[in-house]
Amino acid sequence: MILAAVDDLLFRSKIHAAARQLGVPVVFARSPEDVLDQARAFRPALAIFDLNSQCLQPLSTLAELKWAELLQKSEREHRT
Repeated sequence: MILAAVDDLLFRSKIHAAARQLGVPVVFARSPEDVLDQARAFRPALAIFDLNSQCLQPLSTLAELKWAELLQKSEREHRT
């Protein structure tokens, strides 16, 4: 599954067409919170971010995703 954090319509259509051609499902996030929710729910094999997006705040969202991943790893290590 591909998670795309893209608000540009042309970019979205290109991603959608390529994913469809490959038979890979794609989910488009519409907000930073949606990116985090979708990433947690689906654990995508690939995430595509539009680094120029003002709305989706890609850099802070990526940092938050990385932080959440580190916390999850830490919790798993403590359980073992």
